[in-house]
Amino acid sequence: MKLIFFTASYPYGIGQQWKKNELEYLRKYFSEIQIIPLSYGGNETPHQVPEGVSYVKPVLYDKKSSIKFFLTNFFSFQGMNVFISDFFEKKVYEKYSRLKSWVYCICLTRHLLKNPSIREILYNRTDDLVLYFYWGKGAAFIVPFIDTSKFFKVIARFHRGDLYEDRSNNYLPLRK
Repeated sequence: MKLIFFTASYPYGIGQQWKKNELEYLRKYFSEIQIIPLSYGGNETPHQVPEGVSYVKPVLYDKKSSIKFFLTNFFSFQGMNVFISDFFEKKVYEKYSRLKSWVYCICLTRHLLKNPSIREILYNRTDDLVLYFYWGKGAAFIVPFIDTSKFFKVIARFHRGDLYEDRSNNYLPLRK
């Protein structure tokens, strides 16, 4: 069995070294573990990972301006029906903070789906692969856009800010 471990920033970042303990435990059950971090999280030098665990450069590695990030990812119609449905069902238009989260979700989702490392996983999949999204926000935004039946398991771990809408401006993108 192989595990793809999506993180916010580990093995980079600050304060996420405790994930190493979980990976050491998971290492007993998987022949391969690959980490795909979303960003550097304020630290471009990776922490040591357990033996047999590999990682790739963060998905958001090039420090693009927010305008360039928006322009290269927002204006596409791929999966737009899911976003439009969310826009009206959750009344995103009622609050600027919701609209901002919604636009970011669209841009991040499209950026993730275009990433070469993620595309390789999604299109060269095998039935012995587990996708593990450590947070319910971020990389997990791609779950509604992938065929989860093609993988052994797809797991999204939710925590406080991913789970409770009142902790996220009363809006969690793609919650449904």
